[in-house]
Amino acid sequence: MVQRRHKSKSGELENLRSRLQDAQDTLQAIQSGSVDAVVVSSSAGDRLYTLTGAEHAYRVFVEAMNEGAATVAADGTILYCNRCFAEMVRRPLDELIGTSVFALIPAPEIKAFEALLRASLQSSGKAESSLCAAGGQLIPVYVSLRSFAESGARAVAMVVTDLREQKRNQEMLAAGKLARLIMEQATEIVAVCDAHGRVLQASHALEQICGANPLFQTFDSVMTLELQSPESGVRRRRFTVADLFAGHSFRGVEVSYLPSQGERRHFLLSAGPVLLDGQPAGCVITLFDIDERKRVEESLRRSERLAATGRLAATIAHEINNPLEAVTNLLYLIETSSALQPEALGYANAAQQQLARVAHITRQTLAFYRESTSPQPVRLKEITESIISLYRSKAELRNIQIIEDLRFAGEFPGFPNQVAQVISNLFLNALEACPPQGRIWVRVHAAHEWSNSKKPGVRVVIADNGYGVSPRDQPHLFEAFFTTKGEKGTGLGLWVSQGIVARHNGFVRFRSSVNPQRSGTVFSIFFPA
Repeated sequence: MVQRRHKSKSGELENLRSRLQDAQDTLQAIQSGSVDAVVVSSSAGDRLYTLTGAEHAYRVFVEAMNEGAATVAADGTILYCNRCFAEMVRRPLDELIGTSVFALIPAPEIKAFEALLRASLQSSGKAESSLCAAGGQLIPVYVSLRSFAESGARAVAMVVTDLREQKRNQEMLAAGKLARLIMEQATEIVAVCDAHGRVLQASHALEQICGANPLFQTFDSVMTLELQSPESGVRRRRFTVADLFAGHSFRGVEVSYLPSQGERRHFLLSAGPVLLDGQPAGCVITLFDIDERKRVEESLRRSERLAATGRLAATIAHEINNPLEAVTNLLYLIETSSALQPEALGYANAAQQQLARVAHITRQTLAFYRESTSPQPVRLKEITESIISLYRSKAELRNIQIIEDLRFAGEFPGFPNQVAQVISNLFLNALEACPPQGRIWVRVHAAHEWSNSKKPGVRVVIADNGYGVSPRDQPHLFEAFFTTKGEKGTGLGLWVSQGIVARHNGFVRFRSSVNPQRSGTVFSIFFPA
């Protein structure tokens, strides 16, 4: 009886020990995180209790994050990924688990991704890459990988950031910077307006010509442009931004603008609407400055008129020369008549002198116009004397004194008519620069070149005590179509003169002063002889 009771107690003790061991194993499993849930049997039946351990919050965080996350084996097999990663590549979550991550990498980038994964198994790695979404769309991504141990094997935790929005923002930012740079550095007038004609962006040139900040003002109030008729060149009507929104476009149309201060400016207008979804959202207006071109065209027209006038003058001089000879002969016969009264003889002598002067001017005009084809002896003293005599009466009318010092009586090979043109241009410039009762010095003398060659030649110096040439204009004095005489000048005289002197292997030098105490200009021309 006692033995039977002892065996019963031993069995109960063994059962208790077994249950205690099971409880300890269960507790250890729960503590180690190996158990996610516990099934408890009761009279009401089995009940499942889910355990919330340290990993639960971790998993909730991974599923809720806006970045794609995946666990990848060493061979590239996707062991796990979150919903964001699946949405990024537009594939079902259950289809991605167990597939190779290399199936999502574009072919040109597979080798680079293999190298990144291999390096990440040792430590970690980061790089920009791309993923192929369903439908063939390439998704730019930034991938961060770090290795970890899983059940004794190495795997890689991968976090994937979608770069599409960032790339778009970068492109928009770059495009905006480029547009601003173009606007800021454009030398011509550029304006971008909204649908109401207000200036949203403008080049610095627009602000300079308006004299005020044009932003957020209507373009029509900033600049009043007048369209020019291509046929007649007269003003036709005003340009308005409404013309663009009404369907009109302008390309290379000439317009003019009169600022509040200064002279009228001329531009070529190109403008058109900016369409967004087929509707006008604004417009772009550009203006190209053509003032310089207009000045050149006008100078060319004036020079052509001068050339035509010269040809006409030569024709007139030629036609006048024949009757002049007849009149000269008649006056000679009158002078030699014995029946002529002394008073009438005096009148005949005076007429003969004036007629001789007219004949001299006619010969000079013809000589100036005719051009020789081969070099001829150039007698510089005679040419200078004839030029001075041609303009002497004009100088006397303004009481301008001409001081002559013509020492050189020799000659040199060249083109006399061209040299006469140079002397005439410089002397006439001095005459026009001189104030009333001013003075002009003309000197012709033997000299040597000032440079190292020291070659002999002849120098012509023409100086005046006029108002001088400003330092700002002096660098441009020999440029074509540059003039300080306003509408009276063509800007060709000194440019042509310099070319003629250069063809004679000579050079032109000048100095000028605008100092009121000693103002004036001196031109020096050297011809080798």
